Amino acid sequence: MLVYDADGVQGFAALFEGQLRALFVQASARGRGVGKALLDAVLIKSSVALALNVARSNLGAIRFYEQNGFAITGEVTRQYSGIEVRYAQMGYSR
Repeated sequence: MLVYDADGVQGFAALFEGQLRALFVQASARGRGVGKALLDAVLIKSSVALALNVARSNLGAIRFYEQNGFAITGEVTRQYSGIEVRYAQMGYSR
């Protein structure tokens, strides 16, 4: 899903098999409802439950998802080129 205007793509979201794989909003478009519109569209298209992983360090994203009905359900750690990254697992149920 894309949100775009005369200046180009302002945000996108990717949903795959009940998991929100990506939700990105350009810095210049933040605070204008783009992320909320994308998330609402994803929730309409998704099945009963939706899951996602978000970096624990991304407090703004965690807060955004919590404000929109998601809850932290667990935590997972991944290694990328020797760097450990912690993710919050989040879920949404209708």
